This record gives sequence, C-alpha cells and structure tokens, in this order.
Amino acid sequence: MFADRRAVLVKRAEALKAEALEILLPYVQNPSETTCLIFSSSKIDQRKKFFLELKKQGALVEYKKLYENKLGDFIQGESLAQGKQIESAAAGLLSALIGNNLQELSSQIEKLIVFTGSKTRITVDDVKAISSSSKAFTAFELGKYVGLKDLSNALKSLDGLFRDGEQAPMIIGALARHFKQLWRVRELLDRKAPQNEISKEAGINPFFLQDMIQQAKNFKTSDLFNILQELHACDIASKSGGHSYTLLHSLIMNICG
Repeated sequence: MFADRRAVLVKRAEALKAEALEILLPYVQNPSETTCLIFSSSKIDQRKKFFLELKKQGALVEYKKLYENKLGDFIQGESLAQGKQIESAAAGLLSALIGNNLQELSSQIEKLIVFTGSKTRITVDDVKAISSSSKAFTAFELGKYVGLKDLSNALKSLDGLFRDGEQAPMIIGALARHFKQLWRVRELLDRKAPQNEISKEAGINPFFLQDMIQQAKNFKTSDLFNILQELHACDIASKSGGHSYTLLHSLIMNICG
C-alpha cells in the first residue's frame, strides 16, 4: 500500500495455456516500471517462447532443492549468520531429521539459537534435546532400530508415530530413505571401500558412520533390495484401503525377524 511499485504474484504458471502466454509475451518484452510481476511454477517447459523470453530478459530464476550432501554446509552457514557455530555432527543429525526442507531447517536453527542461550556452539545433545519429542526424531529412531533388528524398540517407535497422528506415507518414506542409504553402504563395504570413501559416497556424516556400517552388516544387498520392494508394496497397499498400522507392523516384524 502506498508503495512506488505493485507486486503481482501469478501462481502455478505451468497451467497457463498457450493463448494466455502469447498474450503476455509483449508485456514481458516491455514490462511496466511500476509493477513487479512474478510467475511462480513448480515446473516449466523452457522451450516455450514465453519462458525463453523471460530467460533472455534475465528474469528466469531456478531454485533447486539442495542435494543432501550440501545440507551440512547450509546448516552451518545459517547458524554462523545467526552468531553461533554448530558442530559438524549436530548439523548432520539435523539434516537427517529434517531433510532438504530449507524453511523447516531454518526454523529449527532459530529454535536452537534460542535454546542454547549464551553458548557459542551448538552440539549434538542440543539437537537431540529440541528434537526428542518430534515426529522426525521418532522416524529417525525407527529407521535405526529396524536397521539394528531391534524389534522391541522399533515397534515402540512405530507406535509413537501412529499415536502422534503420523501418516503411513511419511513413515514408509523415512524407512525407504534409510534403507536406500544402507544399501549404498552395503555395496561400498562389499567393494572393501575405506570408511572415508563410504562417508563421502553415501553422504553420511562421519559421526554416524559406524552406526550405519553396523546396521548395513545385518543385511546382504539382496536383502536390502527385497526390503525396498516390500516397502513399495506396503505403500501401494496402504493407499488402496489396507490398514496402515497392521501393514507396517507386519513389515517391521519381517525385517527384524
């Protein structure tokens, strides 16, 4: 209000029809100086003349999700920007819990800054303290317990997630990510790769490497392939009317057994 320029946001620009893009093209070539027109889209066809013109004007910006091996640097950079260092292992744990949702990561870093008070360094214990009651932490623990074939604690973690209202797709997704990583570690172990190479290739913080190696040794690569197939089947069944808790309970018992 009362600003020199007006911002206009057009969401889901990928849904604009060819005729609409044709009408808008002259505007992109000669935009109003008093308007900031923003087209937002999850995916576009950059071969189309309209988007080519945006690119030509230097107005096309792509925001890619960070690869998981870059999340540690992002977390450390955000922490430093707010005046605190974060241990490499603490950054690794936070990225394992949250994934590449940068908005959620930033939110968690803000919580850590407040939680740690006058401390100048954020530790693994700090991350555990603020995350211990979260669904993400419980899902992280579920993957660990299943990988260790610790049936009792795995089922406790599963019960905790369902009690907190977590949906089956999120739980299955977390387990799938965990076992894909274990598969990669198992392959590297079979190749007799040194630990520093395993850490780099599998994108695992050295702080968690021994734990992941211990879990990977519980399975053959064929076992891990079968587990991922079972997770896929469980996902389909849960979306087709199957009872999610019963399906996951049975799956975890099979893996741990």
